[in-house]
Amino acid sequence: MFRNLSIKSRLVFVIGFLSLLLTGNGIVGTTSLSTANDSLKTMFEDQLLPMQQVSQIARLIGDNQMGEMTQQNAALVQAASVFKLNVIKRSA
Repeated sequence: MFRNLSIKSRLVFVIGFLSLLLTGNGIVGTTSLSTANDSLKTMFEDQLLPMQQVSQIARLIGDNQMGEMTQQNAALVQAASVFKLNVIKRSA
């Protein structure tokens, strides 16, 4: 079949065939990149954003606990100073 074709015809055929293969690979690659991008976007929206919200909740809980500890420490310091004053008054 190809033996009767001239070298020019064979080269045109091979270059055309390789061009079609290259175009096909480009289309498949672009489609795959689009699919991967959609998957990553879904993963970001479904998993990463909730993780950020959980992190923010944990930080706020920690801040709340620190605020409570500060208030408790202030109350303990005040109670200790009142106790100390009472002890000083009784011993005088």
